Amino acid sequence: MRDRVPILFTTGMYAGTLHIFRFNEKTDGEVAIPCGRVGRGFWYDANGNGRPEDGETQSGEFGGWGLHVDAQGDIWTTAKGISHLPLRGLDEHGTPVYQIDKIKTEAVPAPFHNIERLIYDSDKDVMFLGGNTKDYRVKDWGLIGGAIGCYDKWSQGNRKAKWIVPTDQKVGLPKAMTQAGNYLFISFHHRGGNVICHVHQTSTGKLVDTLVPEGLGGIDKVGDSDVPYAIRAYQRKEGDFLIFLEENRNAKNILFRWHPTDDKVVPK
Repeated sequence: MRDRVPILFTTGMYAGTLHIFRFNEKTDGEVAIPCGRVGRGFWYDANGNGRPEDGETQSGEFGGWGLHVDAQGDIWTTAKGISHLPLRGLDEHGTPVYQIDKIKTEAVPAPFHNIERLIYDSDKDVMFLGGNTKDYRVKDWGLIGGAIGCYDKWSQGNRKAKWIVPTDQKVGLPKAMTQAGNYLFISFHHRGGNVICHVHQTSTGKLVDTLVPEGLGGIDKVGDSDVPYAIRAYQRKEGDFLIFLEENRNAKNILFRWHPTDDKVVPK
């Protein structure tokens, strides 16, 4: 966040709501302190006691399958088109302050007709969207959609896609996506194939690698990525990536360590 203060955001299996937690090492050590909720209803912990009380909650709907917190602490959702809730700052308790009356909502940009996931890179002013278009769609619920797309200069008003790429439904159901560095990572609920994660270049949308775990008992023991935020990626200072993947089959998580190469492009 912009104040370099650690804030924890969590969501449930079916998304819809972000739960917000702050930290106070002096009073609670490393234990996260509940301090807010945004989504299906709103809560701001004004008195800092960690419990919702009269006068601190509001009704309303700001959730959806797409929920994202950018590097500045702003919240983005796909509840009604694309909605943006700016962070106003931190109060005296260290609780993030979001003013519900400051929500900005706009229509879904072409060629999408609905959005299921979004990621806003506030450092580069780039928006990544996942959803359905006329040509690329999925019929099941809770998925990324039939396509992913990239929009440069988002805060400057650009709504023309730099690229649109279909998600590969032949290998599985596209379930979750995350972005780190110059790559976008897509996880799948597989359909008997052997691909768990696709890696796309953010500059072009090209598929540059596929990730398959080894030594976990075969493909029938992996591939059940079944929550909307099942994947997270982190680029280390050495240049490689750590990719964390929720794996519901046989109750485990998978950690990939991935080394990109400039000439690695998956052939058609």
